[in-house]
This record gives sequence, structure tokens and C-alpha cells, in this order.
Amino acid sequence: MRLKASSSVGTVLGSRPGSVWKPLLLCLALIPINSFWVLSVEGVYDFAGTTLYSLFGNVIAILAALLTLNAALRGLSTRFALDQRELLIVYIALSQTSALIGHSMVPILTPTLAAPFGLATSENEWATLFGRYLPEWLIVGDPIALKDFIGDEKASSTLYTARHLRAWLAPTLWWSAFIMLLMFVSLCVNQIVRHQWTHNERLVYPIIQLPSEMLQPDGGFFRNGAMWSGFAFGGGIAMLNGTHLFIPSMPTVPARLA
Repeated sequence: MRLKASSSVGTVLGSRPGSVWKPLLLCLALIPINSFWVLSVEGVYDFAGTTLYSLFGNVIAILAALLTLNAALRGLSTRFALDQRELLIVYIALSQTSALIGHSMVPILTPTLAAPFGLATSENEWATLFGRYLPEWLIVGDPIALKDFIGDEKASSTLYTARHLRAWLAPTLWWSAFIMLLMFVSLCVNQIVRHQWTHNERLVYPIIQLPSEMLQPDGGFFRNGAMWSGFAFGGGIAMLNGTHLFIPSMPTVPARLA
């Protein structure tokens, strides 16, 4: 029986260190693309909650594409191909950035910075009730920048003006510093409990099982007929329902649980 995913992942990350430049450069290239993807899907088009599920589908899709490309590179030259450890680093980095840029983090934080003064009126008396208690360096207070940000949805405006950038600069820097500190503390807590949870209690960590199986060197996951049957069944329903959105005459399969 295969070792539990938590133990196998820990073994891979704790193995002999290889090159850090390949996964680092790949992360720098993929993080902006992944962030744009998540923001477009969740923030602009409001099409689907990619990061509302514990297993991020966007990162799994990128990992599958990387595995395909990596197989081609390995056939040409092993110098540029990534090993299991490097691919796992890329997967973890993309998952972390997806969580930060996803539905429950930045898209909620950003309007929160503008809401206290941007939505304040003489009727609700927010400025009088609590406005004076809010530090200016943490909240956007410029009325012009707030009017353009919260105003009419059909109005034409942009962040990239000198006044708008000045209004958002200080809150963005301070909150970015706080988020980085929060992530550092989370890593410290993870390091404290990691050995107990993975080696002593051997917790399963279901969300790591799929990427762990995908990254097995023997490639057995992609030769599993049951996996491809399940993928074809679920993917076929998703493609059919997605086509129905653009071509209503196409049939649809009810797939929502609620």
C-alpha cells in the first residue's frame, strides 16, 4: 500500500536539495498568470468560485499542464526538466497565492478599505460615529478616489492616475506587510505542528492526495483506467453544462448539490 500523502510529501520536501532557481523562476512567471486567472473568474466575470473549494482547480490544471510540458522536456534534455520536488514547490506556491488572491481574501479586503468613508453619508453618520477612530494610513480616505471607486458601475475610471495611486499606496503597503507577517506566522505554526501531525499522528490531508499522486515518478496515476473513466464522466458533464451556457439548445445535466 502506498504511504499516506502527508508522509510522502514530507519525504519529497526533505530530500536532497536540488536547484532552487528553476522552480523560483517558474513561480515568478506563473504567479501573475494564475492571479489574473483567479481574479478574472471570481472578481470580474463572477463565473465560478475557483478558490471556494479546498482543492484549487486552477492550480491542478496548471500542474497537469506542467507535467505534460515536463515530460516533453525530459525527452529532449533532463537539464531543463523539473523533478518531483521542484514541481511540488511550484504547486504549493501557486496554491498559497491563489488563497491570497482568491474570493475570501483580497476581493473582500479591497472594498473594505474603501467602505468606511466611501459609503459614509449624512444619514448613516458613519464619519461621526467611528470615522475619527480609523487610522488614515490603513483606510482610503480621499473623496475623489472613493467616488471613482464606489461610483456608478457604468462610469469610466481607472486606478492608474497620480491621485488614485497616492490614495491607495499607503493602505496597500501596510496591509501587504500585515499579510506577509500573517503568512510568516502561519508557516511558523505549521513548522511547530508538522512533525507531530505528519510523523506521529500520520494525518491523511486529503487535499494533498491528488497532487501527490500526480507527481509520483512512476506515472501510475495517469495509467489508471478508473481515474480516466471518472475524469471523463465528471469532465463530460462539466463541458456539457458549460456549453449549455453559450448554446441554450444544448441539453444540460443537473449537477448542483444545492
